[in-house]
Amino acid sequence: DINFDFNNYDWIWMPMINVALKIYIRLPHFITLDLVKVDDLKGFANLTYTGEKFSDISITNWQNATTTLISKDDQDDFYNLILVESKLEKMTLNITDLDLFQIIVGQVLAIGSVPINIHALIDILVGSILGSIELDGIPGSGSTTISR
Repeated sequence: DINFDFNNYDWIWMPMINVALKIYIRLPHFITLDLVKVDDLKGFANLTYTGEKFSDISITNWQNATTTLISKDDQDDFYNLILVESKLEKMTLNITDLDLFQIIVGQVLAIGSVPINIHALIDILVGSILGSIELDGIPGSGSTTISR
């Protein structure tokens, strides 16, 4: 979920957002949370609306993350599904298409929320039995809504 922080005095030129980030990962069944746990993350994401890029966001500092085992895949007993969560507060959006962004803000103010797509590359710090391991450039994509 992405929420605008309208308390910023210059929100149209340097909008701030708060993000409840949720990443779902399928891992082979032999990799468990006892062996691997995502502790921190950072990265870069492009945000698009109706297929057009309007913004990007760069998370340059490591952000705390939690990892939870959601379920074991009952279909073939080969994958575990884990959830990695992080709260990102007061992150600055880099607006790349001001006209499209103004349309999005207008719709958020008028109807409450707007669906967007996210295409990201993330880096993660994984705590393991061998110590911390950094994995870089992991691609991901998804969709969410921007709301008030």
